[in-house]
Amino acid sequence: MIHRDTLAFLQDLKWNNTKKWFDENKDAYGFVKNDLLVLTTKLLSKVSEFDNNIAIAELDSKKCITRINRDLRFSNDRTPYKTDFYVVLNKSGKSGVTAFYYLHIESDNSFVGGGVYNPRPEQLRQIRKGI
Repeated sequence: MIHRDTLAFLQDLKWNNTKKWFDENKDAYGFVKNDLLVLTTKLLSKVSEFDNNIAIAELDSKKCITRINRDLRFSNDRTPYKTDFYVVLNKSGKSGVTAFYYLHIESDNSFVGGGVYNPRPEQLRQIRKGI
């Protein structure tokens, strides 16, 4: 289970999204990062119990979590940090084009889901046919 201090950190970051504030709160971010790693490791273990594709993929918890720094190169929004995290459990890695489990963690908008991101046309046809 995600710790309430992780959600509080994300809420505080939403209101103080500056490098200065983040640097002043590095210890809190260290706690958040560890909390997410522990959660992701537990998720991998539990999902592996019923999904053999995840079990044999040997996923690294660290690589299943998004980073907190935003890519500002093409954005008008200059805030330096994301105010949410997501965890992707995908047998092909975080950016793989196969079905995956998704956990979105945000202070006031957390949810779970799954699906296929950006499938190729043939994959999309097969998915639609299956549905």
